[in-house]
Amino acid sequence: MDGADYDLCSHGRLRLTIGGCNVSDGSQEFGISETALALLRTLEADHNRTHPVADRLVFHGCGLILMMGCPIGIDWIVEHNGTFVDLRDIVVYPTVNESEAILKHDCTARVPVTMYRDSVIAFASAVEHFFEEAAPRRIEEDFDRTQYEEFWQEFRAIFRRQR
Repeated sequence: MDGADYDLCSHGRLRLTIGGCNVSDGSQEFGISETALALLRTLEADHNRTHPVADRLVFHGCGLILMMGCPIGIDWIVEHNGTFVDLRDIVVYPTVNESEAILKHDCTARVPVTMYRDSVIAFASAVEHFFEEAAPRRIEEDFDRTQYEEFWQEFRAIFRRQR
């Protein structure tokens, strides 16, 4: 049996630049599908430490259930300000020890809402295409099946509203 048939997430390398700062150079693997849903959520709501749309915006993907897992990842604040989106206070969590987090205060960006939306939609579209082309997942536990179905229902609902 191929373990990938049972993995409910997609994993891949992610290159991420915000405000000219190299946040992720593409050398580390992340939970791509989880990251795509978190970013889709930011198209409809601000994301900050008080009112997060997800635990992280970029998930490591080491958790057992979708959108839940280890604290490794990358996070930042997303605030909608009229026709712009502000991205700031980037925090990289390289290990499970949150005290080792790296705060990148100098990395900020203000981008037009349309540019931000188009970037997130392009990323989410690539993720959706990957899952459409991949072999069906084998889901043996009812709880996992429910989580997986709810994940894709939310993903596709936001995706449709934003396209």
